[in-house]
Amino acid sequence: MDEFFRELDRRFQDGNLERIEGFLRETLSRLEKEGRKESGEYASVLNEMACFFRGVSRYAESADTFTRSLELMERLGLE
Repeated sequence: MDEFFRELDRRFQDGNLERIEGFLRETLSRLEKEGRKESGEYASVLNEMACFFRGVSRYAESADTFTRSLELMERLGLE
């Protein structure tokens, strides 16, 4: 996850919102393909995506994504 966060930070520094969202979605897709949809990593990326949505005033998507992340963390016992 360290590399994920470094790359996400780089994307935020560039300021291209489409690239940030694309990176988050690509990461979720990759984790799904790797069979890691029920993992702490997946929950972390969901959380970052929810923060992104909140930051760009997409509040309904943010709330939904935060809920998905929280529910996954609860299932995994990561409260």
